Formats: sequence, C-alpha cells, structure tokens
Amino acid sequence: MTTSEEVTLLNLIRDHFELHELEELALLAGARYDELTGEALTGRVISLIEYCRHRSLLGGLVLACRRLRPNVVWPDAGAALPRESRVLVYRADSVVAPDLRLIGRDEILTHIDTLLDVGRKVLLHGAGGMGKTSIAQTVVKRRLAAGREPVFWLEAGDQPAETLFDAVAAILDAGARSELRDLPPDAREWAFHALLDRHRPALLVVDNVWNGAALFSLLQALPEDVPALVTSRQVMPVPERIAVDHLSPAAALDILSHYAGIDIHDNPHAAELSDALGYHPYALEMAGAIIRVDGQLSARRLRTLRDRPHDIAAPVGFNDRPTLVSLLQQSYQALDADAQAVLRAVGALYAPGATPELLAACLGRAPDDVWEALERLEERSLASANPTSDVETGETVDYYTFHDLTFSFAHSLTYPDGTPPDLTAAVAGYVAQQAGAATRLNLDLANLLATARHGWAAQPDAALSIVSDLALGSHMRVYGHTPDFLALLDQAIDRLGAAGDDPRRHYLLGKRGNAYFERGEWARALEHYQATLATAPNDTRRAMVLAVIGRTHYYLNDRAAGDDAFAQARALAETQDDGLKAFVLEMQSWAAGVAGDYEAAHDYATQEAALARGFNDAPERLVYSLLNLGSVEVKLNHPAEALRLHEEAHALLGRTANIRLRADVVHALGIDLARLGRPDEAHERLNQACEQYRQIGNTAKELEVSAFLKQMDSAVAGVEPAVEKEEV
Repeated sequence: MTTSEEVTLLNLIRDHFELHELEELALLAGARYDELTGEALTGRVISLIEYCRHRSLLGGLVLACRRLRPNVVWPDAGAALPRESRVLVYRADSVVAPDLRLIGRDEILTHIDTLLDVGRKVLLHGAGGMGKTSIAQTVVKRRLAAGREPVFWLEAGDQPAETLFDAVAAILDAGARSELRDLPPDAREWAFHALLDRHRPALLVVDNVWNGAALFSLLQALPEDVPALVTSRQVMPVPERIAVDHLSPAAALDILSHYAGIDIHDNPHAAELSDALGYHPYALEMAGAIIRVDGQLSARRLRTLRDRPHDIAAPVGFNDRPTLVSLLQQSYQALDADAQAVLRAVGALYAPGATPELLAACLGRAPDDVWEALERLEERSLASANPTSDVETGETVDYYTFHDLTFSFAHSLTYPDGTPPDLTAAVAGYVAQQAGAATRLNLDLANLLATARHGWAAQPDAALSIVSDLALGSHMRVYGHTPDFLALLDQAIDRLGAAGDDPRRHYLLGKRGNAYFERGEWARALEHYQATLATAPNDTRRAMVLAVIGRTHYYLNDRAAGDDAFAQARALAETQDDGLKAFVLEMQSWAAGVAGDYEAAHDYATQEAALARGFNDAPERLVYSLLNLGSVEVKLNHPAEALRLHEEAHALLGRTANIRLRADVVHALGIDLARLGRPDEAHERLNQACEQYRQIGNTAKELEVSAFLKQMDSAVAGVEPAVEKEEV
C-alpha cells in the first residue's frame, strides 16, 4: 500500500468511525487495541495504521473497514499482499539463514532431495508458518555444502511473469534484461529460457508464490533438466507436490524446548500447549520465545496461549517476525468473498470440521456452492478434505477439517464483539433434512450436540428438534449413543414432559431405555420402559414395549413379572399383524435363553422365523429371526445348523443397509466357523466384523471380536457373541 493510499485510508477511517468504535475495528483487523497510542481520534487512527503496516495487517484493516462500513469506497485490500520480487544468487561460500534450525522435517528433506536429484520441479504447499521457506533454505544449504552451485532464490510474491523474468535477468545479464523488456510476451519466455540455459543454476527456488499463472510461465521457461523448488500457501501447477503440515507431537516438544531455551519435555503443560497450537511450527516457535522470557511454562501462561492461539504475539525484538494473525490475514485477504463467508461460517461452529451440507445450512446457500468455496480454501491450505464412505450406502461423504489456528482465527472473524451467532434453527433444519444420512450426521456430531446444548435457552424448540431427530432418525440406530448425547436426550425427555403431550416423548423414552439396557443397567432400563408404556399411543406400541419389559424382567431374575408382561404382549399382538407377533416371539426367545431354557428359546425362535419368512417386504425382520435362531442352535451345540442359518441371513444382507445388523451377522458367522474348526475363514469374517464395528464407533463390540481373535490365535475357543437385537 502506497503512502497516498495510507493517507486516504486515514482520512476515511477518521470520517466514518468514532473513537469508541476503533476497538472493534482493531479487533477485526487482528490488531491489539491496548497497544495503540493517541488520545484523540486522529492520533489513534494513525497508531492503528502504523501498527498494521509493521505487522502486514493493512489488508486486514481495509477488509475490516469494508465489513463495518460497506457503503464507503475503501482502498484496494490486495495492496497489502506480498508484491516484492527479488533474486539472490547463492554459491558455496554464501551464508544462508545462519540461525536456522529445522526440527522434525527429516523425512520431507529426504523426499525433496530425491526429487531434485533427478531434475524434478517440486512444490511445498501449506498454511502460513508451517516452515516451507525454512525447509527450502535448509535444502539450499545442504546442496551448496555438496558443491551444487549456484542456486537462484527468487522471492516471487504475487508479481506477474514479466516482472519475475526481469528480476532474474537484472542480476544475470543487463543487456539481456533490456532485450527481454522490449520483446512481445510470446517471445519473452523463449528468450528467458535461453538466458537460464546460458547461466544454468543448479537449483531455482521460487519462494512465497501467490500468482499461479506467473509461476506456470516461469517453470515453462526453465530448462527441463534444471530442478526447481517452489513454496506457496496454495496448490500450484507443479508436477511434484509435497504438503507441509503440522509437526509430530514429539517434534513439537523439541521445537518448543529449543526456543524456550529450557527442556520442557517433562513439563505437564507442554504437551497440552503443543496440542492447543495444533503442532504448528511457527506458533510453537513464538510460544517458546514467550516461555524463554518467562523462564518457565506455568498453568497461567498455558491458559493465555491456549484461549486465542491464533493471536500469539512474540516478545518485542523476537527477530522482528510477523505475527500469526498477519499470516492468516494475508491468506484470508487473498480469498474471494464466497470463500471468506464460508471461513467465517466455520468460525461460528464449535468444532474444527464440517460437511459442506452443514455449512450450507448455516449460510443459507446451496451445498455445491459451499463445496466449491471449500475447495478454494483447501487450495490455500486453510482447509483439508477428509472424504469418507457412507457406512450404509458406500457413497462418498465430503468432510473438511480446519487447523486449530485457522479455526481460532475464523472464530475471531465471526465473534468480533464476543457474541456468538445463533445457528440453532439452521442446524435443526439441517438435522431434519439429513435424518436418514447417518454417516453425514455422525461426522458433524460434535457441532450438532454443541449447538443443541447452547441452544436450550434461546431456541429450546430448535434444540429439542436436533436431539429428537438424531435419536429417532437413522443416526442412533447406526452409531448408537455417546455420554454427551445421552445427557441431551435426558434433557429433551424432561422438557417434553413439562410441555405436556408430545408424541416424541414416548419414542425418546424407549430410546433411553434401550441405552440403559445395552449398558447393563436393567433396573433403569425397566423404569424408562414402564414410562414408555404409560405414553404408548396405540396397541401396537403397547405390545412392543410390554415384550421388551418382559425380557428386562428376566434379566432382573423376576420371571413371574416377565411372564405376565409377555402374556399381555401376546394378547395384544393376536389382533395385530404377524410382524408384531414375530417381535414378541423374539423377546420371548431372548428371555428364555437368559433363563437357560434353550429348548423353549429354540421353540420361540423357530416360530419367529416361520412368521418372518412371509415378510417379503421386510428382509431385516427375517435376518433378525435367523440370527436369533442360529444363536440358539449354538447354545444347543448345533454349530453346523447355526452356520446354515447365519449363511442364509448373510445372503439377505444385500437387501438391507443396516450396518449394525450386517456386522452382527458376519460376527456370528466368524464364531460358527471357528467352532467348526475352519480358522482361516473365521479370521476373515471376524476381521470384517471388527472393521464394520469400528466404522460405526461400536468400540465394545470391536474389542469383543478382537478378544475372540486373540483367543483363536492362542488356540483357546471363546463363547458365542452377544449379538445386537432390535430396538424399541
């Protein structure tokens, strides 16, 4: 930004802002208001502009002005982006970054050397402060030490190709420089190629590139066998790309100790600080400098560094380095308006990750538009794509994560006055729309639960919708429950009870009873099932709940109460369809097995399977019945018959998307095969089941299968698995 542009900015801020409004403006720009001087408006604005100039924040200041006063014509924000272009020529006796110490990047250095040795063009891309330039400097030092000279180092900024050509020519051949300037664009590239061919560097380093088209022209002009190393925050058109990401936890402690000047590997706060900073090299470097001044890492210092990690400022005189906020502001300023809006939406969330669909709901935009903006954020190393497969359909589900510092910075953009935007209604709409997309909801679960938790006071109906739709849609059926979700489920049940008759309360009580039952808390489960029965809307639901109550009484060793509940359930089921009768029979078979009466369990399970074979439009019902009957055959020591039934169930799985049921069937097959002395086939099935349980986060079942596999490997047979049953 030129001096005249700064004067224009000064006058505009003074004309359109009051003194008391400058604190909010400074916060949005990434400046520390308490470090500004000047008592009157003009003095304070001058101090703000000087502060931002010294920390490369002028672009952020312009954007902040534009956001708070959108109707004013402000100077070009892009004027603060890197625009310098200079060339250094390094030879064997050159001093390159004498104080540089690179930690935790040995693997990347080896990879770079391997590629450069065969003349490849290599891009190092990553967020600001990840150490791309330091890695490039280390590569240069190593190659010069090996006698590979000269190395041309070009600081590119966002300059066009002709400026880059001119900068290189200026230090190589003054005459050629004049010729290049006079040539038309299409001939300039060939002339530059000839110039580099005559002076032939051992390596060309192009640092801090912002202009992809200029880089493409530069590399096109480079002789084919001359290696090049490019650094950029963006993904650029370079054949070999290496992502420079966060450090490992061990390397993070090394770099923190190095810059702190003391060994803090054993400090209980050091690992927590490294994690809070996202293992970001530059953030760790500055935090280390702060610790060096303090002489120690205290709990109080940990809190101040952890609360706003993107806003860490190194002590005065610390190499006069830019702040983290200035690096992030530069990247933010280079984004288009849509990408900026998406990043601000990320800052309104509670966890640093989201699907495009969730962000689209928060912004009120089309998911495809948000996805395209996320792609641009990824290109600039502000987001990372982490696609996953839908556990039920196998289709790809897009999901993006954000570095802790990026997320903290986005949070500061979204909460300039400390007041969070209320997204409860938007998130509730998203959950309702995606009720059948269990995998997508599970990826967003941390944000969904946090939104509901914070939304009880301001928008209780929307918060209630989030919880009930998660419980009654596909998510809880596929992924089960977490302690955080159960706490919200309890709140939802209480609120619905206080609100009067709401049909959702009946179903939520049943879900809560199932959760208690799965955890072995049968008395609490019975309490909730009885409350479910009291709110049942019809005889079908009453029969189902009575059957589950009967089963639960058997687990509590109260067979008389269980038989009474079963008798009531059967009486109600007699007037209903065969599906309800089959469900009651399944619960009776289950209860008989708990009591050790396997002949009765077999009788009930056989009747259930006979009924289920008539349900052509309900394959899951038949799969459940075959799984149940096979489990009873195992108890009766008929492993071959159990295998036959479970194989029949497995053949039906193509007609159901219930991954929990698929995992249970494959698990049962593995047990059958192990009992029949077919260990290789058993291992294959059990490993499949283990992976499926892992996909849906059923850690208890995953550990159960893993334990059985270990028993097999030790030639010690285990007992058959406790398969999942249908829910109320």
